[in-house]
Amino acid sequence: MDQSTFFSFGGGVQSSALALMLAANPEVFDNLGYPLPMHIIFADTGAEPDYVLKNVDNIFGILAKEGYKTYVVRARDTILDECPSSSGRGISTPPYYTKSSAGKIGILRRQCTKTYKIDPITAKQREILGYKYKQKIPSGKANLWLGISVEEARRMRSSVNQWITNRYPLVDLRLDRSACGAYAYKVLGYSVKKSSCFFCPFKHQEEWVSLKRDNPDLFDKAVEFDERIRNLTTFGKVNNPCYIHRSGLPLKDAAGVGIQLSLFNQPEEECNGTCFL
Repeated sequence: MDQSTFFSFGGGVQSSALALMLAANPEVFDNLGYPLPMHIIFADTGAEPDYVLKNVDNIFGILAKEGYKTYVVRARDTILDECPSSSGRGISTPPYYTKSSAGKIGILRRQCTKTYKIDPITAKQREILGYKYKQKIPSGKANLWLGISVEEARRMRSSVNQWITNRYPLVDLRLDRSACGAYAYKVLGYSVKKSSCFFCPFKHQEEWVSLKRDNPDLFDKAVEFDERIRNLTTFGKVNNPCYIHRSGLPLKDAAGVGIQLSLFNQPEEECNGTCFL
């Protein structure tokens, strides 16, 4: 394990499998040519479902027993605190859908991953390495493991920070999501669910329907949040009503209506590899 190598743990299928391999079968990484991470970091947005947080706690317990150092980090405010009706400080940064008076659907710029995932993880890396905010760090100082699987290789990116070298061990091992899910199930005895905020605008239509059917309390929570972000025009930031469902309908009415696109089917809105893993 290397003190300058980190793992951005997302709490979902791929990153769970990768973490379990580190704990139970580290020999699979012997031929990768880069070091194993000492530090595993999970960024909690404040809107993760309970089943994701329970999975994080479980896997972090497994990792800790094997000598890995685990951390849960958060932004100054949670993604829920950013909602105007709760704090009044400004609009929340997820890519809400908007609808004009003519019925045209638009989408706001997505900033949530950077604000609630990347920035807190980067700040923790700096702290561990011993560098202050904005202090210059030598190029190539750290490695960062990301749990992107082989079928998602198009999501691979170089880090915007020259001191970080992104590593994609699942791609290098040619492992896909199905293989990761099967491995995690074998080790844990339960199926790991997808990690995303409970109100994420990029949920599939099928996910909304399933959420309403299988987890009505969480669906009701998403409905309540959807109502809270409806009128952001009050804050001078958005000209049209906002919704978390791409149909431009209130979520309480939209489950079962239209087709909800996946995040990974929208080329303009690709995930940059630090959440939903």
